Amino acid sequence: MWAGHICPQPQQFWDARHRSIRCAYQPPAPDFSRSFMDLTLTPEQTLYRDSLRAFVNKEIIPVARDWEQSGRYPTEIVESMRGLGLFGILVPEEYGGMGADAVSFALTFEEISRGWMGIAGILGTHSVACWMIAHYGTAEQKTKYLPGLASGERRSGLALTEPGAGTDLQGIATTAVRDGDEYVVNGTKMWITNARHADPLPVLVKTDRTATGAFAG
Repeated sequence: MWAGHICPQPQQFWDARHRSIRCAYQPPAPDFSRSFMDLTLTPEQTLYRDSLRAFVNKEIIPVARDWEQSGRYPTEIVESMRGLGLFGILVPEEYGGMGADAVSFALTFEEISRGWMGIAGILGTHSVACWMIAHYGTAEQKTKYLPGLASGERRSGLALTEPGAGTDLQGIATTAVRDGDEYVVNGTKMWITNARHADPLPVLVKTDRTATGAFAG
């Protein structure tokens, strides 16, 4: 190893001062003449961010501490987010959503998290579920669910965590077994954001009980 880089060549030498073998390879100096990604916001993204910032400052920050400590569900904030169209941020425009770009998506969570992380959680899992349906759902599922999810009339989330599996999602035990044209799901999920309101709710399962290792299931 030399300067934190893996040696790409076998040439080595004995470093008498440190009494160790050193790699003779020196990594090239970084070339700062290259152009970097332009992260300047477009006028539309700037306007969107400023609108979100005003919403957070007015409706979230003043109540966040008290509502968080009392365990009060932020019904009024959720309704305001529906009015702003935020539940449809990752729903394609053809289904009534924003079809937002990645930068606008990041701005949404940057601003809302600044006010109250819990609110970002309500919107986050819903948005990921919308993305999953928009990209991998059937035509029937998209038509049935996405318009309602975009308006916030429907809510969604992600059923991942189990009593024996948290961040280690490969450790889930919930299974789905094919029975004719349907799947029979057996297992237990817990700590699912939006579970009380979710319809539909994507659930992480194993379709092969014997599967092990990375990406098993």
